[in-house]
Amino acid sequence: MSQLFLKMLDDQMCSCNGGILAWQLNKWFTVPGKIIPCRNGLHLTLDPRGWQGSRVFIAETPKTYNHDESKIVARKARLLHELTVAELEAYEKVRAPAWKAYKKAEAPAWKAYDKAGAPALEAYEKVRAQAWEAYEKVRAQAWEAYEKVRAQALEAYEKARAQALEAYEKARAPALEAYEKACQTFLTKLLMGGPP
Repeated sequence: MSQLFLKMLDDQMCSCNGGILAWQLNKWFTVPGKIIPCRNGLHLTLDPRGWQGSRVFIAETPKTYNHDESKIVARKARLLHELTVAELEAYEKVRAPAWKAYKKAEAPAWKAYDKAGAPALEAYEKVRAQAWEAYEKVRAQAWEAYEKVRAQALEAYEKARAQALEAYEKARAPALEAYEKACQTFLTKLLMGGPP
């Protein structure tokens, strides 16, 4: 069964709240793909005051996908009639008290919803806190194990490096001694007037 809503358009009958569609009276428009509010769909309303546009039309849609207080999203819709200023004023006289009654009824419903959800939220927070505590404990243990292994590896590295340095010094010492001796001998002979 079709439903009736309103559609706000600019002077050229084009979407002006983020869309780019050029509308025509009595022509069905369809949007392909997944319907996602504010991204993909034909956006309609029952409260034109919250939307940009200089022209207001009655729009028909066979099905809606998202209903919130000010936005309805449809896959398929068409414009049936442009509202005059007098029709829009008469509509507002009906809409405003109905909206007020809705908000009055909604307040205790929301309060009841909050009250009903409070124990579940409290239980969720408790479980989340316990899970976080367990995570922190395991993370701390893992960090401690990492630091222990890292310290052992660093100690082994330092020890191996020291041994390698000692072996290097030991291996190069005779060659360095011979090199220095050869240079010193030559320089001594040179100073004593010997052949270069």
